[in-house]
Amino acid sequence: MTSLELKNFSFNNLTDPHDLEVTQEWVVDDFLPEGSLTMLSGESGSGKSTITLLLASAVAEGKPFLGHPTKQKKVIIIDRENGGGIYKERFGRLRVGKHENITYWGGWEPVEPQGPEFEPYLQIAKEHQPLMIFDSFIAFLGENSEQDASEVRRYTNDFRKLAQAGATVVFIHHTGKADSTKQYRGSSDIKASIDMGWLLTAKDRLQGARLTNIKAREGVVENIQFFLEDANLIVVDEKYIKQDDPDFLAVHEAVLLHPGSNQSQIIELVPHIPATRVRKILLLGADVVKTLRVTKGLNNASFYTAKV
Repeated sequence: MTSLELKNFSFNNLTDPHDLEVTQEWVVDDFLPEGSLTMLSGESGSGKSTITLLLASAVAEGKPFLGHPTKQKKVIIIDRENGGGIYKERFGRLRVGKHENITYWGGWEPVEPQGPEFEPYLQIAKEHQPLMIFDSFIAFLGENSEQDASEVRRYTNDFRKLAQAGATVVFIHHTGKADSTKQYRGSSDIKASIDMGWLLTAKDRLQGARLTNIKAREGVVENIQFFLEDANLIVVDEKYIKQDDPDFLAVHEAVLLHPGSNQSQIIELVPHIPATRVRKILLLGADVVKTLRVTKGLNNASFYTAKV
């Protein structure tokens, strides 16, 4: 506000929020608000970068992500965590091809990827309203401590400026070992600064994964249970497979009659049910409706027993 505007300021001229013609738009419905600041946190190696690469691909193509419709946008991935070799491996494994809507800035460039304070980002945000993904929070925070509330606030304010300019900003962050850091590591100002927060927990390389909402300014959103199946994210939802569904009952009976079977053995026991559907039922039974018990064996293999 200029000095002239301040001089002519009057409380009588302020706009009542009831009169504002604004609605919340979504880049990914009920998952990623447009023009927001979102944190995706999780343990090291839980699959955060994998999830965001699939998110980027879905948004670039305007295809659904985890069963949620998306708004097609340009995407910019700014990465100080992963090298070119890791990306090449993920491109092949996840079948992510080159796309004109995705720009990558990684450590393989002669100029190191810059943090949210980088001035050219603002112009890009204004011109294209892109999805901007920063991997990871601490990699760009640098020497400034994630425990220091004032430093964190200054840093997240730079993210906020990008969101206010039109970008939808996502940053990846890590959880810690202590009980107080199970959702995210560092100052409480990190969570206070964001609009949306998701915690990723996973096992067996995203065979059993869950996105738990830890903050949502825009109403209530549902947690998401899913697994990775041949480069596709398969959502598990009790609304789609009921406990009285014939396939659910068949899988449950197979486990009941053959306790201690692993996933591959159970798939063989019910050959009339597609393998993907069997995996969904096992995840649903073990992690959602709790009708199955899972024990771990060698190489982290899962063995299933039915609860009677």
